[in-house]
Amino acid sequence: MPGGSTVGEKFLRKLFDEMEARYVISREERRQQLEEKYGAPVYFVHEILECCNKDRMRAMFPEIAAAEMYSPRFVVGWLIEEGIKKVLGIETEQVHWDRLVEVDGESVVVAGSADLVDGDSGKVIEIKYLTTLWKSPHEHHVLQLAMYLWGMGKRRGELWEISPEGVVSVEVEALSHEAALEHIRRKMRGEKAPVWDWECDFCPFEKFCPDSVSRRRCER
Repeated sequence: MPGGSTVGEKFLRKLFDEMEARYVISREERRQQLEEKYGAPVYFVHEILECCNKDRMRAMFPEIAAAEMYSPRFVVGWLIEEGIKKVLGIETEQVHWDRLVEVDGESVVVAGSADLVDGDSGKVIEIKYLTTLWKSPHEHHVLQLAMYLWGMGKRRGELWEISPEGVVSVEVEALSHEAALEHIRRKMRGEKAPVWDWECDFCPFEKFCPDSVSRRRCER
């Protein structure tokens, strides 16, 4: 465009650069560091709780995988999270944690990044953006925070689901050790595709996946 980039273009470029640094570059660097530290495979919580076909699909379609981060829903959620941190006066990045566990005789590392940890109470806070509060709180959001709490050795945390319709805040208890291991075991074995009935509706790989629930629903 003549005259150089517009303000909007500069904003989007900076926004996407920061998102890529956090969600792609930093995460893969952290994965490598943890693998070197523990000498064991590393699973992030969001990977454990998603469809087991996702890893294979990302390897098969790297361009689609790279584009996942730029979905409007994901971008808006990131902006809201950053805005909340600004309002609360929190300048720090996400709180990273990792935990080495043994599952059926095999050592694996589970890792995650909590959105906020309250400085006074020490309570872990997870923030989620939703377009609607229908059926809120969402089971997968509760489960993600419960697994974070298990991994961080915390008893309770708080889930904030934020939408144009309002805000829902619920207290969440840590997942039991046995329940956490069962989710990790399912991931290691490549079981259950998809994990959630709605997952295929939002999956960028849905049209290529033989296990698509959305496609089977349309074919009925």
